[in-house]
Amino acid sequence: MATALVVFENERNGQQRVFQPRLENLDDLRDFEVKNRYRLPRNLIEELHNFIEAEITAQTDRSNPVPTMTKVFYCLSPILMQKLIRKYVDN
Repeated sequence: MATALVVFENERNGQQRVFQPRLENLDDLRDFEVKNRYRLPRNLIEELHNFIEAEITAQTDRSNPVPTMTKVFYCLSPILMQKLIRKYVDN
């Protein structure tokens, strides 16, 4: 019922929700795109993923968890990296 109300409100306001496709692996990007987006080479990102994959894997059977590579991509995003750098360098 609540979902129907949210959809109705969005349609009534003339707004349509847009969901961007998730990048789930590096195969969808060229090497220069990976380097520009994450500031690290492809092989280093894959090594990082392999190193921490067991630690960040979701322990749930309820739904489709966010893939571990997507979590790595989020953590490597330039916006988040800038916030982390400011937090620890400025203090």
